[in-house]
Amino acid sequence: MTNAKVYYLHEGLPRQAPGSDDSTWGALRRLGPIPADAVVLDVGCGPGRSALALALCLKARVTAIDIHQPCLDELSAASMLLGVSKLVTPRKRSMANMKLKPGTFDLIWAEGSAYFLGIRRSLETWLPLLNDDGHIAFTELCWCVRSSGLAHFAHLIWPTWTVDILSPGRLAFLCRPGGSRAWRRPKGDAGLAARG
Repeated sequence: MTNAKVYYLHEGLPRQAPGSDDSTWGALRRLGPIPADAVVLDVGCGPGRSALALALCLKARVTAIDIHQPCLDELSAASMLLGVSKLVTPRKRSMANMKLKPGTFDLIWAEGSAYFLGIRRSLETWLPLLNDDGHIAFTELCWCVRSSGLAHFAHLIWPTWTVDILSPGRLAFLCRPGGSRAWRRPKGDAGLAARG
């Protein structure tokens, strides 16, 4: 499915991904304390529902990244309407090449967007952007039941799909230290080191 078709399907939807403001706030509560002066990155923000919820809930500065300018325009208008335009900075950037300063963010948030790059590549791209105490929160489509019929159906809808849809167990394995790769960031180094 081409980007133009995806944009057409999503046009006018307030969220363009699974979830709700309540689910965003619920996930935030599970993260534990976030600094009062938090700097947040919302990756693949779409029209910005999660970016707005993060700004309102955390009173944090949120950089919202997306490649589709109409979504960013919608976010800008909504942030002005809600009085958080000084907190929300929309930026037209690719998730694969965000050109952001390493070690900057307290929280990286991605509701319904990590699949564009795949989990491993997303983590490789995002981890260097976190500060030493930072968090990453993302949603991801998972197969809860193994079925060749479901896989066939998914490939009919997304014929050029190259990213695997994982089981919850495989996803958890990829995200934890000691999984297929353990991720660490040496103190004082904004780079990403992998040991396998």
